[in-house]
Amino acid sequence: MASSAPYVMYQVCGTADPAGDTTIIAAPASGSHLVISTLILQNTTAVATTALVKAGSAVCFRVLAQNQGDGLILSFPAGREFVLPNATALIVNLSGANSFGYSVHYRIE
Repeated sequence: MASSAPYVMYQVCGTADPAGDTTIIAAPASGSHLVISTLILQNTTAVATTALVKAGSAVCFRVLAQNQGDGLILSFPAGREFVLPNATALIVNLSGANSFGYSVHYRIE
């Protein structure tokens, strides 16, 4: 059951550039989970790249960014956020060693 206490919101921005998995937000402690309100991914190269957004090992979203500037913007309304399972990291997996910028707004419950 959700508490009526307000949650602290966090933001993380950076670049994922190796092929394979990059942990964007580490898994919280056991019994806690990540709640994502905004997720932005953008291809910063001119090379077509597939990006997978994963909750641990489970693929949740995918985007094929054909060109520089292509990407994904997901903004989840209050009460309908992207909720990861308990103690699970948010991961981005790139199909090649290309560069993707990311920005995520989230809280931990």
